[in-house]
Amino acid sequence: MWKKIRVELDKLPYFGVIEVCQLSGLKEASVRQSLSRWVKQERLIRLKKNVYITRERWLRWSQLPEFELLVASLIWPKGYVSTEFVLDRFGVLSESVRMVTGVTLGNGGVRKSLVGDLVFKHLKKDLWGGFEDKLVEGVKIREANLGKALFDWFYLRRIGAWNWRSRKYRVVEDLRLNLDSFGFKDKEVFEEWVEKSKSLKMNYLLISLRRSGW
Repeated sequence: MWKKIRVELDKLPYFGVIEVCQLSGLKEASVRQSLSRWVKQERLIRLKKNVYITRERWLRWSQLPEFELLVASLIWPKGYVSTEFVLDRFGVLSESVRMVTGVTLGNGGVRKSLVGDLVFKHLKKDLWGGFEDKLVEGVKIREANLGKALFDWFYLRRIGAWNWRSRKYRVVEDLRLNLDSFGFKDKEVFEEWVEKSKSLKMNYLLISLRRSGW
């Protein structure tokens, strides 16, 4: 069966039991057994329950700059990449990030993957947005713009001992942030989300950013 459908499977960005049943003409039980065997034989990569891609496609994807975003989008289809992962790509953080991070409307959590840990946190619907939607290799990927990534990170981050309430607090120095990558539009986006959030903490942090020349 593998030789019969391999080429057709490789044309699909991803697939599950139903697609293999349709291509092979076999019943679900037989297909599930075959999928399990092909994963062990390293012919297929299992990204999560009932989501597979061929090894050939995986190798092609691994050469793309969007590789981690592709994997994250398939594992967390109700989320978008944001927070530390995006900030690290722009050199904002003082320490490198070794995981893919983002937010989701569903339950957050940590999931293991072949590109490392995927750490997504729940974000309420009112604050959902600020990302770019684009199609890569037949997969819809979502990545926050820089201003929204900073907002999401601050909003979801605990800043110890309510330091943010102090008029002397300077978040840039405390978290050792490099804000050189932020242009006027990025700052404008951040401030728009702060206003929309109606969050006391976020307003204090915006004031702290301005003390540091934001």
